Amino acid sequence: MENHSRKKVLITGGAGYLGSFRVGELLKQEDTHVVVFSRDELKHFNLKMQLGDLSQRVDFVIGDVRDEDRLAEACNGVELVIHAAAMKQVGTCEDNPTECYKTNVLGTENVIHAARRSGVRQLIFVSTDKAVEPVSVYGNSKQAGERLVLKSNSPEFQASVIRFGNLIGSPGSIVDKLSKLNAGETITLYSQELTRFVDSLDNARQLIYAQMSRDFGGVIMIPRLRSVKVADLVSVCAPLIQVKFGGERGFEKIHEKLATKNELSRMCETEDFYLITQEALAQDGALDKFGALPVRLLAYDSETAEEFSTFEELRAGR
Repeated sequence: MENHSRKKVLITGGAGYLGSFRVGELLKQEDTHVVVFSRDELKHFNLKMQLGDLSQRVDFVIGDVRDEDRLAEACNGVELVIHAAAMKQVGTCEDNPTECYKTNVLGTENVIHAARRSGVRQLIFVSTDKAVEPVSVYGNSKQAGERLVLKSNSPEFQASVIRFGNLIGSPGSIVDKLSKLNAGETITLYSQELTRFVDSLDNARQLIYAQMSRDFGGVIMIPRLRSVKVADLVSVCAPLIQVKFGGERGFEKIHEKLATKNELSRMCETEDFYLITQEALAQDGALDKFGALPVRLLAYDSETAEEFSTFEELRAGR
C-alpha cells in the first residue's frame, strides 16, 4: 500500500457506510489513530465489534456536527478531517429542509471552524453529483457545503472537495432498495430514461488517498465514472421484480452531472481522476502545480458518459 499516513485522522459520520470503510482502511497503517465522530451509538458499537483488536487505535466520539465545541474537542491533535457526515436521503431532506440545512450547511461550517481552531492542517469534504446544478434541498445543501470548504482553503489549512457519484450498495441507494424487494414486487421509476453515475467503495478509497497524499487544497476532485440506465440496473440487481414508470419527481433529475459548464473550463486530468481548479490554468501551470494537464470536455453527465458495456461489469462495479 502507498504511504498516505496521518498520525491522527478524524472522520465525521465515521460509523456510516463510507466512513466505516475508511476507518478500516486507515487502520491498515500501523501508526495511524482514528477518531470516529457521529451521533449513532448503535453504529459505533457495531463498528467496534467489527474492528476487533484494531478498535484499540480508535476513539469513538458521540457527537453532532451541529455542535462546534464538541467537534473542537474531538479535533484535538488531529492532522486530517474527512467530513462525511450528512443528511443524505433526498426525500427526507425535501420534507425536512430546515434540519437538512442545519446538518449539511451549518454542520459543515462548524467542522471548518472547529478544525481551524484546533490546528488541523487538512480537510477533505465528501460531496455528491447532486451538488452540481442542484434541484433538490439535499443538492443545494451539498453545493453550499462545497463553497464553504473551498472558501476556507489557505496555505495553513488545505481544504478540498471530493465529488462522488452513487456509491454502490450504500444505505438508501437504489441497489440497497432493490436488495430488499421480493420476487414479484413492483418498483416505480419516474422515467424510463433515468441515468446515474455509479461508483464503488474501492474507487472512493483511491480518490481519498490521492488527495491525502497531495500538498494542496482548494480543488474539487471527481472520479472517472461510467453511467448506467437505472432500468438496466434493476434488471441486473432484481430481475424478478416488476418495473412501473410514473411522472417526474420535482426534486430529482433525469440525468446527473459531475461538473458544470463553467467548471469544465477549469478542469484538469490525471491518469486516475479529474481536478477542478479555482481558475483556468495553462498546461505548464497545471502540470507544475497539480501534476495534471488541462482537459476540454464538452460535458460530464450521466446521459453522455460511457455506459457499462455488460451486466457482468455492472455486477462487479467496474
